[in-house]
Amino acid sequence: MKKNQADYNHKTQEMVNPVFNTAKTTVYQMALAGDPLAASIAEVLGLTYDETQKSASSSMDQIYEQTFRIVLDIRYHTMQRLALQSGQPVTVDVPCGYTPRGIEYARSERSFTGLDLPAVISEINEKILPMIPQEARERVRYRAVDVTDPDSFRAALTDAGASLCMITEGLLMYLTDSEIDAFLNNIRWALEEYGGCWITADPEIEIQHKSIQKIIAAGYSRKEPENSSRVLREKADITSPHNFMLIRLEHVDEDIKAAMERLPGYNLRAERLIIADHMKTSEITSLQEVSEEQKEAILKAMRKCAFWKITALQDHRRDGADEIKTKKNGFSLSAVKRGKKLEMRVAGRLDTLTAPRLLEEYQKAAAAQEINEVQIDCSDLEYISSAGLRTLLIMHKKCKDGVVIANPKSSIVDIMEQTGFYPLFKGDGSSIAPETEPIVP
Repeated sequence: MKKNQADYNHKTQEMVNPVFNTAKTTVYQMALAGDPLAASIAEVLGLTYDETQKSASSSMDQIYEQTFRIVLDIRYHTMQRLALQSGQPVTVDVPCGYTPRGIEYARSERSFTGLDLPAVISEINEKILPMIPQEARERVRYRAVDVTDPDSFRAALTDAGASLCMITEGLLMYLTDSEIDAFLNNIRWALEEYGGCWITADPEIEIQHKSIQKIIAAGYSRKEPENSSRVLREKADITSPHNFMLIRLEHVDEDIKAAMERLPGYNLRAERLIIADHMKTSEITSLQEVSEEQKEAILKAMRKCAFWKITALQDHRRDGADEIKTKKNGFSLSAVKRGKKLEMRVAGRLDTLTAPRLLEEYQKAAAAQEINEVQIDCSDLEYISSAGLRTLLIMHKKCKDGVVIANPKSSIVDIMEQTGFYPLFKGDGSSIAPETEPIVP
């Protein structure tokens, strides 16, 4: 692929899926913290400070950047220890990003499966997988996935092996209510199908960030650090990046209780693993950047924060209960320009895997001729994720008369209403032509 085309595709991926750049931010921060493998990966990927820390989707001030690096360092190494201590023979990292975890597992002779966006997996297979000796690559696999799609999730775990330790670092804060529901159903299926556990650092991530940020800010003359919630909102680009699995600092006890009570509805149960009880300070090189007083304060704060270990309550299928029903919904797209109006039809799932294609077709049309309005027939649209909503919003902001959706199913309306987007895109679509010229999927 030519470099300018690759750059274009990466920019499109980041616009639709800001977490795409977060994966590069993460490995670059690991390199800054002193991880030699992360430094090698950053070099292979050709990453720069400006590219990863000041991207199109987000930027960080000095206080937040140091906070992010410490939280990341604690999270990565402690999660690694917990995964190894779990006793499960296979670790599944979702999303895996560009971290050195696969290389480390290959060296330890354990099995590892990394799941992420197609663009990330493609780059990993091209540039990072060759860093693993040929004889060890059979233990490491990378698969593209949409974590909200049952078919995609199941396909990604094909031949994963029995008894998994699934780990999640930095995913849940990007999921809307409907997406967290779909993801938890997929987690339930995986635990019932393969056995094992799911360990996630995400539920109490706001507590970790804000607690450490307050400590770090005391070392700077500036009194008011950048708000971590605002940075997450900036990255996610959705109205309210919150779901019931995310614990708010102001409502810790209430939110933990509510989440614990809802998980059994997914045949799941959780236990809190206090971070300070499982972290090894000698591994956390970023703590060398702070004073001894700040280090002690951070350790004290981590005694109040936890990762969550989640397991299946029971195997429902042995009890005769129904399995999760899935429906294959391939994505298709057609479009035609009528003057300065672009009329489109979408079918199937508009999600992290397919939303970039919708944006690319719009950008292609807009490059050829000015587009003032986009009308989209959603009669056959079965599902829309936050990536799909973000794509509509990007197009809406670029069009003088915005984006109008027509004939959405009630399930699509529900998702849009949950995120506050429905009034923005609502329209009767009466001017959409009955026939459009197909665009090759």
